Amino acid sequence: LLAENGVFGVDYDTMSSAWATKAFMYYIACKAHFNPDRLDFDSLFDDYCKAGFGAGWRSVREYFELVERACDKAARENFAAPPTITWDQRVAASNRLPNATDYDALDRCLAAARSATAGDAAIAARIDRLQFAADLGRFTRKKISGKAAKEEVAAAMERFAEYLEKDPSAYPADSFKKADSK
Repeated sequence: LLAENGVFGVDYDTMSSAWATKAFMYYIACKAHFNPDRLDFDSLFDDYCKAGFGAGWRSVREYFELVERACDKAARENFAAPPTITWDQRVAASNRLPNATDYDALDRCLAAARSATAGDAAIAARIDRLQFAADLGRFTRKKISGKAAKEEVAAAMERFAEYLEKDPSAYPADSFKKADSK
């Protein structure tokens, strides 16, 4: 079946840090491996969004499309840039994705999804995870730009730690520890 679908290899190791989109990536990978109907990517994408986000599926799909466009933009910029040699060059290259992302547009997508699915706690939790990703990305952009005050960094770390207490699988590391547990 894998050969019939043109799959010649799978690398799950590269999914380790993309925690905000892991559910989507694993869903698509599994569906692609077992795809007797030969569904195209867009059909699988719609299926994921509809199954996981009900009436808010279109807004969530737009969220993922915005993330994809930001990733594509950052990749094009990285490709066009000279090879990274110095530490500063490496930092600049790794900062392209947070800088390419339109966090306000992501927020609008999630607000529309929340509105469309009001009252569904399971879907709200999934939307909260996507919001957590957007908030973390926005904070990362501010922090790497040097515009985050020390107090703001501490407050953000506390907020992220509180979220991870509710949803510990949202991030694969213990990077956000509450101040009182240090």
